[in-house]
Amino acid sequence: GELEIMESLVDEILSKDIPVEDKFQVYETKILAAMSGHRFDEALSTALYVRKQLGFSPIPTRVTKIKIIIEYMKTNRALKGLTTEDIIAFPDLTDERIIMGQRIMELLLTVSYQTNPNLFPIISFRMVRESIKSGINRSSCDAFSTFGVLLCGGVGDLARGGQMGEIALLLLEKPGMRPMESRTICNVENGVNHWTVPLQRSLPSSLKGYQAGLASGDIQNAAYNILLRSFNLWYCSRPLDDVLYELNVNKDVCTILKDESARLG
Repeated sequence: GELEIMESLVDEILSKDIPVEDKFQVYETKILAAMSGHRFDEALSTALYVRKQLGFSPIPTRVTKIKIIIEYMKTNRALKGLTTEDIIAFPDLTDERIIMGQRIMELLLTVSYQTNPNLFPIISFRMVRESIKSGINRSSCDAFSTFGVLLCGGVGDLARGGQMGEIALLLLEKPGMRPMESRTICNVENGVNHWTVPLQRSLPSSLKGYQAGLASGDIQNAAYNILLRSFNLWYCSRPLDDVLYELNVNKDVCTILKDESARLG
């Protein structure tokens, strides 16, 4: 891609004296371009700046264990008494400013995982609480799936983590959720379900996640799904000849997806 031309056009638009809401998609492009170029600190600072400009409370970048525990307790309190059915029945999020804020948080999940892992749970917790407070949208899939990952891998609460993963998958059945399918399946199958569900059951789901990513243009998560399927084939003790065959096929697929991702970037 013509990255230099794109960045020049982005900077020109962002210099205009217009509301941040009108520049949001350009900021989103700027953040994604920085992530694609592995400039994660730049992506982080830009995302935090945009969120502040949208009028949301600042997110601390220096995160202590005490802060994580406090945010976790707030999230548990917000979820108290709510069933899976209650959450799935929440109204759709319609406030455009909050939708933008949740999208920025969605991007921050990926960026923080790379640059500031202690920030990752803070983002997840706040996204869950915003979904409960303001309504459900595409970003809620990320909110509940990553919360499930944290409950299973960080807290050790497999039952509640499984419930959050189930909620994320059920949200995919709502209209407009298709772009989140590949990413959500990847999060749930490889960060939640593997704790309690036989790996054999993850194989068709990972293939579904791969196909969903190709259909929606989510090349990154399509590749993650097919790669993790390859690992799980081995762990499931499939015949080695079958594993080797699929590994070779998947290696070629991932190479093609990497080249396509680079071309689009």
